[in-house]
Amino acid sequence: MKKALDLFSLATLLMLSLVQALFTPNTNIKIYHANTLLISPFSPTSQLSWEHTVLQMQSNDNARLHYLSSRASARPIVPIAAGMTITHNPSYIVRARIGTPPQTLLMAVDTGNDASWIPCTGCLGCSATSFDSAKSSTFRTLPCDATQCSQVPSSSCGGATCGFNWSYGGSSFSANLVQDAVGLTSNPIAGYTFGCVQTAKGTSLPPQGLLGLGRGPLSLTSQTSELYQSTFSYCLPNLKSANFTGSLKLGPENQPKKINCTPLLRNERRSSLYYANLTAIKVGRHVVCIPPTAFAFNPSTGGGTFFDSGTMFTSLVKPAYTAVRDELRRRMGNATLSSLGGFDTCYTVPIVVPTITFMFPDMNMTLHQDNFLIRSSYGTTSCLAMMAAPDNVDSEVNVIGSFQQQNQRIVIDELNSRVCVSREPCSKLPRLPARTQLSWQDTVLQMQSNDKARLLYLSSLVAGRSIVPLASARAVVQNPTYIVKAKIGTPAQTLLMAVDTSNDAAWVPCTGCVGCSSTTYNSAKSSTFKPLKCGAAQCSQVPNPSCDGATCGFNMTYGSSAVTATLVQDNVTLATDSIHGYTFGLYRSTFSYCLPSYKSVGFTGSLRLGPNSQPLRIKTTQLLKNPRRSSFYYVNLMAIRVGRRVVNIPPSAFAFDPNTGAGTVFDSGTVFTSLVKPAYTAVRDEVRRRMGNATVSSLGGFDTCYSVPFNVPTITFMFSGMNVTLPQDNFIIRSSSSTISCLAMAAAPEGNVNSVLNVIASFQQQNHRILIDVPNSRLGVAREPCS
Repeated sequence: MKKALDLFSLATLLMLSLVQALFTPNTNIKIYHANTLLISPFSPTSQLSWEHTVLQMQSNDNARLHYLSSRASARPIVPIAAGMTITHNPSYIVRARIGTPPQTLLMAVDTGNDASWIPCTGCLGCSATSFDSAKSSTFRTLPCDATQCSQVPSSSCGGATCGFNWSYGGSSFSANLVQDAVGLTSNPIAGYTFGCVQTAKGTSLPPQGLLGLGRGPLSLTSQTSELYQSTFSYCLPNLKSANFTGSLKLGPENQPKKINCTPLLRNERRSSLYYANLTAIKVGRHVVCIPPTAFAFNPSTGGGTFFDSGTMFTSLVKPAYTAVRDELRRRMGNATLSSLGGFDTCYTVPIVVPTITFMFPDMNMTLHQDNFLIRSSYGTTSCLAMMAAPDNVDSEVNVIGSFQQQNQRIVIDELNSRVCVSREPCSKLPRLPARTQLSWQDTVLQMQSNDKARLLYLSSLVAGRSIVPLASARAVVQNPTYIVKAKIGTPAQTLLMAVDTSNDAAWVPCTGCVGCSSTTYNSAKSSTFKPLKCGAAQCSQVPNPSCDGATCGFNMTYGSSAVTATLVQDNVTLATDSIHGYTFGLYRSTFSYCLPSYKSVGFTGSLRLGPNSQPLRIKTTQLLKNPRRSSFYYVNLMAIRVGRRVVNIPPSAFAFDPNTGAGTVFDSGTVFTSLVKPAYTAVRDEVRRRMGNATVSSLGGFDTCYSVPFNVPTITFMFSGMNVTLPQDNFIIRSSSSTISCLAMAAAPEGNVNSVLNVIASFQQQNHRILIDVPNSRLGVAREPCS
């Protein structure tokens, strides 16, 4: 059945900044680790070991880092995800009393965010604990003409109340802008402006809200500058101290009198972050050799170092991390080295390095072992609790995480433009009821995972880049493609759209469509919607245009389906940046994408738009042009290597021929790589030869499956000027229990035009950065673990 669809020309949609807040005079506020309190919504509900807890926090940090990279400024990058939602739990929380009479919520504190928000009663998708505004005599909504309405992201004014949309980690929410009394101690703050969340999607939002402590103009610090002179400090207790609390101190009079400080640096592209000039790192008494470029502050790229309470483990640019790690390993001599998740330096014997020191102008931050080693429950295993920044856009950013900040007083003195650090054992405070703990191993991996996502966000945020989350549609919408969240119309309506490098046009199902899904776009609700007339230039660019009336229509096929559509324009937003006049496919521009594993359900990959958002170092090969199939990204595949052996394939199997369509293309819409029969047979037979006498079986279209481990480490596609080496995760697909593994490629179908076409598909592209640079006629590939 044909479907009535609308093809979109993407017009401008502006994304604004965040919410305004007001606070109280000098005061000490209790601050808790999120997993420690019996009453904390972030705590695990079942009995889990410390190992499990550490891994969970690693995973949380991964989501966190991704969130941070997706909140960017100027240069466009669109985040992509595979379908599994990433867990994103905040590290530390404070008690906040909202309204009159007060209702208590445990809000996450975050130095990397400016705005505050809480879940309100009636919210769809929020936690059970929420704020009931109907019970507060001081609650009021803000109208559309309020000054604050122009300061929130994606503001909408469909009614009298100002609303806005925002994303956090792999989640998103819609909120109304409101004001009410907020108390952190006995003195409530009147007229505190925050978001009252109405709908939430995803599992990564802090369950009871967030208190923004960032550096930007809408943060607590800026909005209370007259009260606190833009000064506050915090001390984070040890994450294993389930029974102790730290403190948040507001105002200059509450701060230590004797403390070393270093200047704060200002990045105008991302004013929220607390940058400082890290100049060197000392392991024990030895200053390790790190090039100055590793620490260089660069507002244009986001390079530099900043303090962040939401990232758990410190992340250093690769040269810096490698130097620190190698010096620690050198001091450990011949002790047996192991790894745990993202931690690559673990030992079962005592670590002999007493301290690691971060050296800033006029200030040294000396870390004792509790600040750079993470230990198992029984102390049998210890790991260096730092990691290298991911090898992508984040590689220029150093983040001093909360693990390294524990039991230190961190003073932010914006008035005098300085950050100060002094040792303070703030874990030694009155005991609270103990809470169950996660296992160490799972917790470490969880925290590493969250840190990775957090760094993605941070780096794009500081460099002024935009990222839109992308997911595996198999997990989200039961479709074997990749998807992005698109906001369409005014006010915005959210749809999950498939991304396809082999199609030019964008289209969505519209309300009233016959044969479409239940989720559609209602054009009648958009004030910026307009159909295109038959005389519009775009009407001549769509397939099979028809102009029986005044509106341009067209017909097209997709796979085995067919659609009938009307050509229209409306506002579409993929990231925080606007895209103006985007009518047809990405083939006319420079962009890149990284597809996460199809098993990853969170929005962890990314689609980056524009030449300034791309990797600086990436190997490329020439793009070939086929006028008959101008949408396809053809390249010159020359050979294939299985392990270290180049298999015998006739050159005709790879020959590019525009007349027949023969050659090799990269395609994100195809799941498994398809090779012309001579090429596939040669690759398959070499794999089988290496497997010896192991019993071979088949599974559907996969004819080379085994119940024993594959002994082929890599398969390499060899192009002119570029080799793409696939590890096993890119050419072997395993059953859920890992009892059966299959070669995840197939022979091109016989008897049709596709029998001469090699397709490098999404399974083989996963965890690689694929660069499409049409102006320079090149395609690049670099390994990037975006899962």
